[in-house]
Amino acid sequence: MTTATITNKELIITVEGLDKLLAFKGHVTIPLAHIEKVAHNTQGLMDFRDAAFGIGTIFAGMIQAGTFSEDGKKSFWDVRDPKKALLITLRDDAYDKLVIEVENPDEVTRLISDAIA
Repeated sequence: MTTATITNKELIITVEGLDKLLAFKGHVTIPLAHIEKVAHNTQGLMDFRDAAFGIGTIFAGMIQAGTFSEDGKKSFWDVRDPKKALLITLRDDAYDKLVIEVENPDEVTRLISDAIA
């Protein structure tokens, strides 16, 4: 799971607990200007195989954590429970998207949406 913090100009995603080891990363910092949109995964379904290769951990249907690439697009994942996942689409960044699990997805979606508005 992750926590999301907004500063004046950045979104800071902090990876918590054992997921730090599984993701090979403790945090991701994204300039707010790079965020196109954020959406809560209300369907509760997610394709955990959205990666051809990467540095991280995938246990099919259980967790995907780390940096992955497919079709030339780079993404960062930290998801165990797809019902709590957010999809953050980016532009002009090292990542094309972030797929992260947070404790309160609706609240974090509003927080990020307000910050980029």
